[in-house]
Amino acid sequence: MTRCNVVVVLCLWLAALAPARASDTHVERHLPGPPVSNLSRPGEDFRLATVQARDAQGQPIPDVPAQRIDLRSDLDGWEQQGDTLPPIHFDVPAAQRPSLALFYASPVGWMLVPRDWKLVRAVQGIDGGAVFSFTAARGPVEGWLSVVSIPACVGCMYQEADGLFSGAHDKLDKLLGQSTPAPILAPNPDKIDHPSACMVEFGYRLPASPAVRTVAFFADDAYDPQFRQLTLAAPKTQAKVVAAILGAYRQVLPTCKDMSSP
Repeated sequence: MTRCNVVVVLCLWLAALAPARASDTHVERHLPGPPVSNLSRPGEDFRLATVQARDAQGQPIPDVPAQRIDLRSDLDGWEQQGDTLPPIHFDVPAAQRPSLALFYASPVGWMLVPRDWKLVRAVQGIDGGAVFSFTAARGPVEGWLSVVSIPACVGCMYQEADGLFSGAHDKLDKLLGQSTPAPILAPNPDKIDHPSACMVEFGYRLPASPAVRTVAFFADDAYDPQFRQLTLAAPKTQAKVVAAILGAYRQVLPTCKDMSSP
């Protein structure tokens, strides 16, 4: 899938998830599932290069394998990135390093991923929105991870935030200029927490998938509107790895205060 095709996917994300009408006043909004369609082609849509990751002090992280993801577009060809990548600004717990790997992609920065998982989706739209998905070596039935970043398409942000963040549905209606049915999340999350007005954390269960955990960030009444989300499904045996990945992701998310106008 090319970048130009992906922008359609990102800006019509809710439709792509095929929501089904539940009543005259509500529709089901299906939460993300395993990456099984619109998969990218290694060597055609993306390519990987081994790199050296460094921490915030500039010191190498030799015990965690790291790879750079280069993207290809129909217009620009292969992405050109320098040999020197930004440092990592999150903790990589020493005890979990044998079970972790690092990937760098310019649209989203560094991603912490279970070791030996494979990249199956790597795309960026012309508006800057991006999706990167990984699965366990034997496929998503044993685990999967997706990172979504929407930095420009406000309508896409509202669609993704709808049902998760207070006020997102009303803002979507205002943008569309019409009243739309309120969403019902499907499947129903086990629990939803809002650590702050800009962040939500929740979990849910899907058929043929380990239990899912999600951390999402959304800010639009700000000088830098954006939506970010990490969705991770892994077996209970990898609970410490899951905690390390979610913890690292939380560390690099902005705070609501960071997003206020300067």
